[in-house]
Amino acid sequence: MWQKRDRSPVRDAFEYLEYNKGNYWTGERMVEHAKSTALPIFQYVFPGCQSVWAFDNATNHSAYDLDVLVVTRMNLGFGGQQPHMKETWDYNRNLSQTMSFPTNYPEFEKCGEAKGIKQVLTKRRLWPVQGW
Repeated sequence: MWQKRDRSPVRDAFEYLEYNKGNYWTGERMVEHAKSTALPIFQYVFPGCQSVWAFDNATNHSAYDLDVLVVTRMNLGFGGQQPHMKETWDYNRNLSQTMSFPTNYPEFEKCGEAKGIKQVLTKRRLWPVQGW
Protein backbone atom coordinates (compact mmCIF):
# COMPACT_ATOMS: atom_id res chain seq x y z
CA MET A 1 0.00 0.00 0.00
CA TRP A 2 1.27 3.44 -0.83
CA GLN A 3 1.31 5.72 2.17
CA LYS A 4 1.86 9.42 2.63
CA ARG A 5 4.76 10.73 4.71
CA ASP A 6 2.55 11.00 7.80
CA ARG A 7 1.87 7.20 7.48
CA SER A 8 -1.76 7.79 6.60
CA PRO A 9 -3.11 5.64 3.77
CA VAL A 10 -4.04 7.01 0.40
CA ARG A 11 -7.31 8.91 0.50
CA ASP A 12 -9.24 7.21 -2.30
CA ALA A 13 -9.73 3.51 -3.02
CA PHE A 14 -10.65 3.78 -6.70
CA GLU A 15 -8.53 2.19 -9.39
CA TYR A 16 -8.37 3.06 -13.08
CA LEU A 17 -8.33 0.24 -15.60
CA GLU A 18 -7.31 1.17 -19.11
CA TYR A 19 -9.41 -0.52 -21.79
CA ASN A 20 -7.74 -3.30 -23.79
CA LYS A 21 -4.51 -3.29 -21.75
CA GLY A 22 -4.90 -6.76 -20.23
CA ASN A 23 -5.50 -5.41 -16.73
CA TYR A 24 -8.83 -7.07 -16.03
CA TRP A 25 -10.74 -6.70 -12.77
CA THR A 26 -10.79 -10.21 -11.30
CA GLY A 27 -12.04 -11.59 -8.01
CA GLU A 28 -8.47 -12.01 -6.78
CA ARG A 29 -7.64 -8.43 -7.73
CA MET A 30 -10.76 -7.16 -5.94
CA VAL A 31 -9.82 -8.96 -2.71
CA GLU A 32 -6.22 -7.73 -2.88
CA HIS A 33 -7.38 -4.16 -3.53
CA ALA A 34 -9.80 -4.31 -0.60
CA LYS A 35 -7.08 -5.63 1.73
CA SER A 36 -4.26 -3.35 0.59
CA THR A 37 -6.16 -0.10 -0.05
CA ALA A 38 -9.76 0.07 1.19
CA LEU A 39 -9.27 -1.66 4.54
CA PRO A 40 -6.28 0.51 5.59
CA ILE A 41 -8.34 3.63 4.77
CA PHE A 42 -11.17 2.34 6.96
CA GLN A 43 -8.81 1.43 9.81
CA TYR A 44 -7.20 4.88 9.69
CA VAL A 45 -10.50 6.76 9.66
CA PHE A 46 -12.25 4.50 12.20
CA PRO A 47 -9.56 3.15 14.55
CA GLY A 48 -10.65 0.27 16.77
CA CYS A 49 -13.89 -0.28 14.84
CA GLN A 50 -15.06 -3.40 13.03
CA SER A 51 -16.50 -3.31 9.55
CA VAL A 52 -18.70 -5.45 7.36
CA TRP A 53 -17.94 -5.42 3.66
CA ALA A 54 -20.43 -6.44 0.97
CA PHE A 55 -19.51 -6.75 -2.69
CA ASP A 56 -21.93 -6.70 -5.60
CA ASN A 57 -20.75 -9.45 -7.91
CA ALA A 58 -22.96 -8.46 -10.86
CA THR A 59 -20.10 -7.03 -12.91
CA ASN A 60 -17.50 -9.57 -11.83
CA HIS A 61 -18.90 -12.99 -12.71
CA SER A 62 -15.44 -14.54 -12.86
CA ALA A 63 -15.09 -14.27 -9.09
CA TYR A 64 -16.57 -17.71 -8.38
CA ASP A 65 -14.51 -20.65 -7.15
CA LEU A 66 -14.19 -23.44 -9.71
CA ASP A 67 -16.38 -25.80 -7.66
CA VAL A 68 -19.30 -23.38 -7.18
CA LEU A 69 -22.52 -24.43 -8.91
CA VAL A 70 -22.71 -22.34 -12.09
CA VAL A 71 -25.01 -23.88 -14.67
CA THR A 72 -23.15 -22.36 -17.64
CA ARG A 73 -20.14 -24.53 -16.70
CA MET A 74 -22.19 -27.72 -16.85
CA ASN A 75 -22.70 -30.15 -19.73
CA LEU A 76 -26.12 -31.50 -20.63
CA GLY A 77 -24.84 -35.01 -19.89
CA PHE A 78 -22.44 -36.30 -17.25
CA GLY A 79 -18.63 -36.09 -17.25
CA GLY A 80 -16.59 -34.35 -19.89
CA GLN A 81 -14.72 -31.10 -19.26
CA GLN A 82 -17.14 -29.70 -16.68
CA PRO A 83 -15.71 -29.18 -13.20
CA HIS A 84 -16.75 -31.15 -10.13
CA MET A 85 -19.02 -28.77 -8.23
CA LYS A 86 -19.94 -28.46 -4.56
CA GLU A 87 -22.95 -30.22 -3.12
CA THR A 88 -26.11 -28.13 -3.37
CA TRP A 89 -29.51 -28.07 -1.70
CA ASP A 90 -32.87 -28.94 -3.24
CA TYR A 91 -35.17 -26.55 -1.36
CA ASN A 92 -38.33 -27.97 -2.96
CA ARG A 93 -37.73 -31.38 -1.39
CA ASN A 94 -35.53 -30.22 1.53
CA LEU A 95 -32.70 -32.56 0.51
CA SER A 96 -29.03 -32.18 -0.30
CA GLN A 97 -27.93 -33.03 -3.81
CA THR A 98 -24.43 -34.09 -4.77
CA MET A 99 -23.11 -32.79 -8.06
CA SER A 100 -20.97 -35.86 -8.79
CA PHE A 101 -21.87 -39.54 -9.00
CA PRO A 102 -20.58 -41.62 -6.06
CA THR A 103 -17.60 -43.88 -6.70
CA ASN A 104 -19.80 -46.96 -6.09
CA TYR A 105 -22.54 -45.90 -8.56
CA PRO A 106 -24.18 -48.94 -10.28
CA GLU A 107 -23.44 -47.61 -13.77
CA PHE A 108 -19.65 -48.01 -13.82
CA GLU A 109 -18.96 -45.39 -16.52
CA LYS A 110 -20.53 -42.68 -14.31
CA CYS A 111 -18.58 -43.48 -11.10
CA GLY A 112 -16.98 -40.30 -9.76
CA GLU A 113 -18.04 -38.25 -12.81
CA ALA A 114 -19.64 -34.79 -12.57
CA LYS A 115 -23.41 -34.80 -13.08
CA GLY A 116 -24.85 -32.91 -16.02
CA ILE A 117 -27.83 -30.58 -16.21
CA LYS A 118 -30.19 -33.37 -17.31
CA GLN A 119 -29.26 -35.60 -14.32
CA VAL A 120 -29.68 -32.74 -11.83
CA LEU A 121 -33.07 -31.68 -13.22
CA THR A 122 -34.27 -35.30 -13.48
CA LYS A 123 -33.38 -35.89 -9.82
CA ARG A 124 -35.34 -32.76 -8.90
CA ARG A 125 -38.27 -33.93 -11.04
CA LEU A 126 -37.92 -30.87 -13.29
CA TRP A 127 -36.80 -32.61 -16.53
CA PRO A 128 -39.84 -33.18 -18.79
CA VAL A 129 -40.62 -36.88 -19.27
CA GLN A 130 -41.15 -36.37 -23.01
CA GLY A 131 -37.91 -34.37 -23.30
CA TRP A 132 -37.48 -30.86 -24.65
